[in-house]
Amino acid sequence: MNSCLEVTTVRGHQVVAIRGEIDLAVADEVRDVLEQQVASGGPVQVDCSEIASIDSRGLSSLICARYAASAAAVGFQLLHVSEPMRRVLEAAGVEGLFDLAYRRDIATR
Repeated sequence: MNSCLEVTTVRGHQVVAIRGEIDLAVADEVRDVLEQQVASGGPVQVDCSEIASIDSRGLSSLICARYAASAAAVGFQLLHVSEPMRRVLEAAGVEGLFDLAYRRDIATR
């Protein structure tokens, strides 16, 4: 499965939708796109609803972008975090690095 990135602006936030597998083959592209959005200066939200799987390189891309956002004092949030992705974040011990919005949280808003 290939990965696809789509960037849109919703209510003043840059929303980056990531679809497919986030692995070694696309991790650098994901990091570059996310860091470009952070550099634009507005809050960045990453739509994780269609991430099929994520490996350590993909996770590293999200962490790098999150640190870039922190350094730039820009908001950075993972949206629609599925249960499998939450488990990966927890297993890696990095869940606390991110502002997370789980699917169930969004459904109740």
